[in-house]
Amino acid sequence: MRGEGLGSFQRRPGPRVRRLRILRPLEPCSGEGEHAEDSCDEPAGSAGARQSAPDAPAEHRAPEQIKAKALADFLDVMSRAVFQSGMSWRVVNAKWAGTREVLAGFDPLVLAAWGEVELDRAAQDARLIRNRRKIAAVVDNARTMLELADDAKAFRRYLRSHEDFEALVAALRKRFKFLGDMGAYYFLYVVGEAVPDYEAYCRAHGVTPMGER
Repeated sequence: MRGEGLGSFQRRPGPRVRRLRILRPLEPCSGEGEHAEDSCDEPAGSAGARQSAPDAPAEHRAPEQIKAKALADFLDVMSRAVFQSGMSWRVVNAKWAGTREVLAGFDPLVLAAWGEVELDRAAQDARLIRNRRKIAAVVDNARTMLELADDAKAFRRYLRSHEDFEALVAALRKRFKFLGDMGAYYFLYVVGEAVPDYEAYCRAHGVTPMGER
């Protein structure tokens, strides 16, 4: 897995595996309260992602996991996956501080109120990657995340409400824009949710693992 994103994975033909063994079970979220992400039991780092050698090139290192406590933390990680799609991780990484500034620190309440004027302004700002479709996707994803968090009482509770990992990824792909299989894997790993073995997941989805390129 790339150091700060997904990179340009090389797809190759092959059968899709419908079920992968999850190396750590999903635990129920016991938090209550509006957007109370910090009241959920925080998971330990998943054993699914491939461990990186300390001297491995930056693009071959597993991304750093975070302890997501607010919806802005989840949206920040998801939005990095959105911008990473079809883009060099180095470019995304170099622009990320500016991206946070332009996109209101990924505060979903702020972004959910954006209209065409704010989108047009952001799309002209050199501090971030000026892809209007992806900026609009982040705004739409902010609205979706708020809705799901309200319905489930906490966004992490929503993530843990699915039957298995494949069902969760399918739900994320359906509900959130510009989020594919590998983007969902990256998002879930970084925010500390259970993920399958990285190399097995790549092969199941026709993607060449970074260590084999």
